[in-house]
Amino acid sequence: MTLTIDQLSQAELAAERRRTHRTHKKFVTHMTPWAAGHAAVPFEVVIEDISEEGIGLRHHRALELGVHHLLTVPLDDTRSVVREYVVVRCEQRGEESYAIGLSHAPGHAWPQEPPRRVTSKHTKLLFIAFGIAGLLTAAFIPLETISYLLAWL
Repeated sequence: MTLTIDQLSQAELAAERRRTHRTHKKFVTHMTPWAAGHAAVPFEVVIEDISEEGIGLRHHRALELGVHHLLTVPLDDTRSVVREYVVVRCEQRGEESYAIGLSHAPGHAWPQEPPRRVTSKHTKLLFIAFGIAGLLTAAFIPLETISYLLAWL
């Protein structure tokens, strides 16, 4: 049996989909169409798995193939980011359930965000200096001097 070019390209696509590691976690999030001629009204979807190449999700309606969407993607438990994806697969999985595959929009490379600092290095050094000054004050100033200063005030 020989494969046609269409069957071969579909087999390569299926192998590519399995090639990257997938994180299987369910998240409820919002997705917004981002294409001319489509109303930019957000709707809820359920993310089922996330990989380097794209996202698998469920929705109660079929989505048009090739349409760009903005999707809020969770990075961790506290942060999320909005990214642009293209619908590459839409298969009916039940009466009102569709399995939808999204791929990163072409031309968009999403760099990994560096961790954000809550405080700068200078602020941390300032806190350490105050801590050391407080410890030295508590260790070397006798209590009599402190009580005299408090009585003077």
